[in-house]
Amino acid sequence: MSEQGPNDVAEVLAANESFYEALCGLDLDEMELVWWHGGEVRCIHPGWDVVVGWRAIRDSWQAIFASSPGLSVVPDEVEISMHDGLAWVQCLERISNSADDDEGKSFARATNLFVKKGDAWLLILHHASPVPAPQDSEHKAVH
Repeated sequence: MSEQGPNDVAEVLAANESFYEALCGLDLDEMELVWWHGGEVRCIHPGWDVVVGWRAIRDSWQAIFASSPGLSVVPDEVEISMHDGLAWVQCLERISNSADDDEGKSFARATNLFVKKGDAWLLILHHASPVPAPQDSEHKAVH
């Protein structure tokens, strides 16, 4: 594994933001750029069992994108930790679906694990678990 460089925190934050941009944009091509394509990658969507391997994860995103045209997932309370070429981002996901009449708001706590491959930070785990609405459930900025 590589050593942590001075720009790594900013690069991990950018990679995490790219993940949420792909998610909100329902953009499967962009989602492909964010993930490592190995068989060992994992994804646990809120309320789902574990999805293993890039092909299965890609299929899960394709299904979510097809069924959620108004999906918005905004990361909040973002924290980054790093060690030896691994970075984990923990955040609160503020989820809404504008396709729903009531904009069905929900929340999840997420952990996104990135590994440095060459010059890129790639996602190897996304785990989001539903949580009750925080006391301050108004939308906040990421930074």
